[in-house]
Amino acid sequence: MKVQQKTIIVPAAKQSSDVEKRKTVPFDKRIAALGEKIESHNLQEIKSDPFFKIFALNKYGKELDQLDSSTMATIWEELSQYLVEIKMAEANSQQVKLGTVNEELKAYYSKIDQARNDFNYPEVNRFLQAFLEKHKEISKQDIAKIYYLQGQNYELQIKYPEAERYYRKAVAMEEQNPLYLQAHAYILQNLRRYPEAEQSFRRVLGINEKQLGIASANVAITLHYLAKLRHIQLKYAEADSLFRRALTINEIIMGSERPNGTSSLNNLVGLLGGKDKTVEAELFFRKVIKIDEKQLGNAHPSLAINLYSLARLLQYQGKNAEAEQLYRRALAIDEKALGKDHPSTVIIRNHLSALPR
Repeated sequence: MKVQQKTIIVPAAKQSSDVEKRKTVPFDKRIAALGEKIESHNLQEIKSDPFFKIFALNKYGKELDQLDSSTMATIWEELSQYLVEIKMAEANSQQVKLGTVNEELKAYYSKIDQARNDFNYPEVNRFLQAFLEKHKEISKQDIAKIYYLQGQNYELQIKYPEAERYYRKAVAMEEQNPLYLQAHAYILQNLRRYPEAEQSFRRVLGINEKQLGIASANVAITLHYLAKLRHIQLKYAEADSLFRRALTINEIIMGSERPNGTSSLNNLVGLLGGKDKTVEAELFFRKVIKIDEKQLGNAHPSLAINLYSLARLLQYQGKNAEAEQLYRRALAIDEKALGKDHPSTVIIRNHLSALPR
């Protein structure tokens, strides 16, 4: 059976008739193109894309041109994380739509999707609220779906208090739905309501382990979230244990050299560094770098980040000679990939200059 590919609409160049024609671009290709722009770290290129303007206004309340240097130094990491959240939101929204009972709601999804895929989140808000007000007698299950989608839509606008309110409504409708519970837990964490977030994450973990088994991908995801939360709460021993469990499951399911495994490794490395287990952190960093070299090649900015991080760790250990080599290698990558004046390049250059010889 042929699967219909999702599309989004992007504006074409204005014609002489002053009527703006529009062309369709597959959603996954649009997301991939955004990822390439983020990886390029080219500020001038992203300024021309409305997606990045929307992100800056929602995240910082400012235009890209108005952001200070400290914000710009971290914006690429923030953008990468935001793109991951969009991909997860798309997958989760498709999962939520399964089992919809109301036929009118099923038909309404296409209108919602079109606005969402245009990143027109205020329009999605209006569509969802209008449908709910017009169809108050639909099933409890479908109402929960709408609440979840409303929460998700506010989350994508980085409006966490509103997102929390609707996720909470979805959970109240279906208390044992792990997807709703996990979304709510994540927002509670972003709102720094840590005890509530921990309680919700543990509920999700219990449900997933019971329904899917202790070595499923969903269990690994929840372990990962819970480990990050416990790290924030300074519960390093438990965070260490949870990260290792998540890493073990990821390696069993996808292999140790797949992206999800690398993500768990990076988080574990950060935790070990925070606990001053520098030798163990060094071993993990070297493993991450080998994976990066194999997956991304020897000239990728992501590799430079990990080379720089290992260099700082080695400097802390007093291994300045090897640290210098790694700083120089990271600097060469960033100068070529990002330019000599890019914030990441400047940071690496400054650390190299300050390294005791």
